[in-house]
Amino acid sequence: MADAARHRHAPRPPAPSPQTQGKDERFHRTLGVELLQHNHFADHAAAQAGFDAWRHIYNEQRPHEALDLAVPASRYSPSPRSFPEALPEPEYDEADSIRRVDAKGYFSFKGIQWHTSEALACQTIALRPTQTDGVWNIFFSRFRVGQIDLANPKAPRQPVRHVSEHLSDLSPV
Repeated sequence: MADAARHRHAPRPPAPSPQTQGKDERFHRTLGVELLQHNHFADHAAAQAGFDAWRHIYNEQRPHEALDLAVPASRYSPSPRSFPEALPEPEYDEADSIRRVDAKGYFSFKGIQWHTSEALACQTIALRPTQTDGVWNIFFSRFRVGQIDLANPKAPRQPVRHVSEHLSDLSPV
């Protein structure tokens, strides 16, 4: 439990660097020019076949200037870290109120049904009181994902507007 408490207020990771954004933009421009600009796909299966063929060329045949004209496949090596078949349940502090979200994104708290998100279906969440009486933060793992107000249960749940894509290497979530 101490480990979960330590990560509760972890600092937000830095935003992607301009170099990373430039690489992403360059990749999308190449994808557009080499595949999307010249093809009209009849259906999803045809589009998937087109993407698969292009991915093979992009990674295994097409030289990349940033790699001194090598192909990306020549630089790839699998991660030494294995990914678990099933992710462990999040751990929460003993003081947290733990709830399980149902298949439609609802959970019960203080005798009221609340909606959070279908993305959290069948997951455990933690509720933690805030400094404001009757207002509780909703956490999934160490991430605050929303807020509820017991004084106004009909009000929409307050979502968190930003959750970083760049999570800690210490957490599988």
